[in-house]
Amino acid sequence: MATEEKKPVRGNRITILLIIMIIMICGLAYDRFIARPGCEKGFETVHNLVQKNVAASLEEEPITNLSVQKALGKEPATTTTTEDYTIEIYRWPRGLVGLSYTVYVTYQPDAKGELIVYAPYKNREPPVAELPGYVLPKENIVVAKETIANSIVAPEAEVKPEPVAGEKKAPTPGTEPAEPQANPNATAP
Repeated sequence: MATEEKKPVRGNRITILLIIMIIMICGLAYDRFIARPGCEKGFETVHNLVQKNVAASLEEEPITNLSVQKALGKEPATTTTTEDYTIEIYRWPRGLVGLSYTVYVTYQPDAKGELIVYAPYKNREPPVAELPGYVLPKENIVVAKETIANSIVAPEAEVKPEPVAGEKKAPTPGTEPAEPQANPNATAP
């Protein structure tokens, strides 16, 4: 009888694991030393342009979306436009496929129709309340006024903290705790 010789499988497994580990280490190095600093530098560049735009006098030209694209040296990955604002998203791919660092730049159109830098956001979408043209809904204004009116306390009034969940309320002075009453519907044992 002829026996077949088995090839050593252990060496192949170790080789595959080492290759995967090397790829992951290279991805981590790329993420930490190239992608993240690129995003940080891009955000700082846009932030400095916004500060320059705020400090600029009327005689100087405002910072537009074309100025931002030129300063970053890249075009936006995606652009969202509404009547009141435009958002451009700049991406720096990370070490893992499908992940990226992002810089969101919001613009407000001027009278000529040019997009003027409004604000940058790093790795998060701009909150709706911070977008140009946002108006607080009227029902929220009424609720806010009622909350403020209800929270005003007279200076001589004593404010007692509410008990934390699970704690018993302390009886107010001059009142005794009520005796537990027997349930009339209960049957005797």
